Amino acid sequence: MSMNKYACKYCNKEYSSKQSRRNHYYLYHKQNVVTLSSKLKLPQNNIINISSNNDNTICKYCNKKLCDRQSRWRHEQKCDKQNNKIDNSLLCRYCTKKYKHIQSRLKHEQKCKSTQLIDSSILKEDIELSKLTSSKNNYPINNHLIDIIIDKSKAIELLKTEIENKKNTSLEINNKKYLNDDERLIEAHKEINLKNYKIQLLEDSFIKKQRRKNYPDKNIIYMITTDDNEKKRTYIIGKTTNLKKRLSNYNKTTEHKVIYYKNCNNEDDMNIIELMVLNKLKNYKEKANRYRFILPLEKDIIFFINIIDSCINFITEINENNIEI
Repeated sequence: MSMNKYACKYCNKEYSSKQSRRNHYYLYHKQNVVTLSSKLKLPQNNIINISSNNDNTICKYCNKKLCDRQSRWRHEQKCDKQNNKIDNSLLCRYCTKKYKHIQSRLKHEQKCKSTQLIDSSILKEDIELSKLTSSKNNYPINNHLIDIIIDKSKAIELLKTEIENKKNTSLEINNKKYLNDDERLIEAHKEINLKNYKIQLLEDSFIKKQRRKNYPDKNIIYMITTDDNEKKRTYIIGKTTNLKKRLSNYNKTTEHKVIYYKNCNNEDDMNIIELMVLNKLKNYKEKANRYRFILPLEKDIIFFINIIDSCINFITEINENNIEI
């Protein structure tokens, strides 16, 4: 053992100072504190304080002994057995939410979503309890607010009874009217059904379903439009391997019609020809990312048709002469 260290006589634990060793005696060797105090020349007042403060280190929920009062307080805040000692007067009667004071619980019950109307007698009892607890805890009470709460509960009860009485009387008066109204509603419903039946007959007789035209050619460059877009001189140009299916997709919104189409030798040629047509017509695009083209006012629809034909003829000549692009 070194000269600067002080060892415990009971457990041989070493400390750097006498005060640290003295605190060790108080915590772990209390039964020998009296004998040690005479040897270490401790004042008698310290021994009395240590023995009298032993109860302050015991948890009030699980009776566990702690080192000091501060450790005991920290332990009690997180003690597992604390929930077993809940005061029911601090719980909300509707959602079982816990509060620290009865006043807080009363304010919450007035706004609780699952609350029912509280009788004034129950409120008075709660207010008396809050007065008692506040007198002990020295919390201020606003008597004016308490009177307002009681008056509001009474007014709510009176309104509830008046509304129920009015409902009962109005139901008795309106029962006679409802009998006549039911007969009128039945007659009106019959008339509506007859009108709907007549409308359906007219639609079946005059409106005929359009037959979808079959286009047997494949690998097609097409040009289509609607009646409205044709007036605006706007046309859609694209490619497809099945023109009948492509039209069915367009016709989901409005009816489209084919202005011109021409087939290509194969799918690869179709892809190249579409790129060539779109490149030649890029100056006539309606929008940047859409294949809609506006025909100039000084030109006819043959202008677009000639561009499609020239591109197809150019590729067919290259294929016939075996010229590599």
